Amino acid sequence: MRTRLLQSISEPPLRRARVSACAAGFTLIELLVVIAIIAILAAILFPVFSNARERGRQTMCLSNMKQLGYCFRMYMDDNKGRMPNINHTTETRLQDWAGVPRVFEKPVFEMGSLWPYAKDRKLYQCPTDKNKPAVRCTNKPRDYGLSYSVNEALQMANIDAAFSYNSPSQCLLMVHESRDTINDGYYNWTYAGSNRDTGSVVHYDGTTICYCDMHAKRISYTELEKERTTLIAPPVNKPAWALF
Repeated sequence: MRTRLLQSISEPPLRRARVSACAAGFTLIELLVVIAIIAILAAILFPVFSNARERGRQTMCLSNMKQLGYCFRMYMDDNKGRMPNINHTTETRLQDWAGVPRVFEKPVFEMGSLWPYAKDRKLYQCPTDKNKPAVRCTNKPRDYGLSYSVNEALQMANIDAAFSYNSPSQCLLMVHESRDTINDGYYNWTYAGSNRDTGSVVHYDGTTICYCDMHAKRISYTELEKERTTLIAPPVNKPAWALF
């Protein structure tokens, strides 16, 4: 005991202060610095993780479109090259492709003409749209399972015989439609009113689209509108998305 006391007395004051500080743990300033560093790292990393998740959802959306595109192709192969009914109000004798009973109502995919080729509900909805209300539909349902709409110009058309002035690679097959406008599986891009169908903007201010040659891509909203309104050069002078 006496030896320890002598050692303590003989130690320099600075060293005794350091020992006391270590024994006391972190100071308030040190804790605040650590918390600030953690907050900065979180602010940097969280957007990165969110961006990575959205990239994954966009990739899944593109995959859905390509698979649905090939399902349309199989349907046409079994039906003399013709597309299915797209809008039940246009052809009331046949069920539409997605099983939408009426405009503004939820689809019953098992009743759709494409169901024998696409028997997976996940194919019909982009993951980003999950639990987001379809604003125009009855009661604005959050379980509205359809994200994609088909080009109205393809209504029961024989695509293989249709392309004369345009190309399957530039003619729209389907689009990921906005949750603010989707109410069926029919994309009426020719209507210019305030209630017309519009593409989504959830994929980095853009959407996903699939063409009649079955290639799919992400496209900005501005680019989509440009494609929608651009005419093929004279003497044709018709929209690239039209068939006739």
